[in-house]
Amino acid sequence: MKKLRGILLIGVLMIGTLLFASCGGTTSTPEEVASKYLENITKKDFNDENVKKETLDLIHSSVSNKEDAIEASKNISEMFDSVKKEFESYGAGEKFEEFKKATIDGIKIEKKKETIENDTAEVEYLITVPTIDQLEFKKKIENLVAEKLKNTKLEDLDKNALMNESVDLIISEIKKGEKLEKEDITIELKKDGKNWAITSTY
Repeated sequence: MKKLRGILLIGVLMIGTLLFASCGGTTSTPEEVASKYLENITKKDFNDENVKKETLDLIHSSVSNKEDAIEASKNISEMFDSVKKEFESYGAGEKFEEFKKATIDGIKIEKKKETIENDTAEVEYLITVPTIDQLEFKKKIENLVAEKLKNTKLEDLDKNALMNESVDLIISEIKKGEKLEKEDITIELKKDGKNWAITSTY
């Protein structure tokens, strides 16, 4: 049982670790996505109130579009690619899209504050990402394996079927949204001549 438990937990908890990484991955999203929208208005006078509003609205809308933001974020895309491969390696590849949708649906982006002074601007966001409690999840997997072993010999257990059930547990936990990772993100912009550029995201 310990051997099988180890095989399962290495794979399943790796998925959990990758999921935790998604919060850090979102730090690159505002810069990458907002830059695309800012290209169209960089030659305008940012001191004009209408231009200020237009620029900030574009930043907010681009960051709030979660699908576009995730598509633009290399870190998040790589995280999903890794999770997909992990699912497929255990015969649970068909469940990946459900996992991805549950994660995206659970992401929340909230504007906290915006400041514009002369040639600098700053926008703050709070990003919340659904994740799993690894200790609690480990207990659930152990209980699942123990329950299977009541009626089945170790050598007769279907590891792929067990992994599918483990993935179902992950998706269920994500959908509940009880465990959340939160991160503050700040976008800084600076005027250079007539152009505005994002100088940093942290």
